[in-house]
Amino acid sequence: MPQTLIQVSGMKHKTDEDRLVLKGETVAGVRMVNANHDNGRVVITHGEGFDLETFKATISAEGFTVA
Repeated sequence: MPQTLIQVSGMKHKTDEDRLVLKGETVAGVRMVNANHDNGRVVITHGEGFDLETFKATISAEGFTVA
């Protein structure tokens, strides 16, 4: 499955990672999300129907900033 790496700021603790992952995995086409609050990296494993802009908008709506 393809993966996409994005930088996200606003994650300060593990609980922020968990919140981002839970919300990100609700986006169509997303299979799995891994987030690291230490370096701001978010890896999205996705399949058909995945739209990066929709993912970014979903994460932004949660209060995170997508680079």
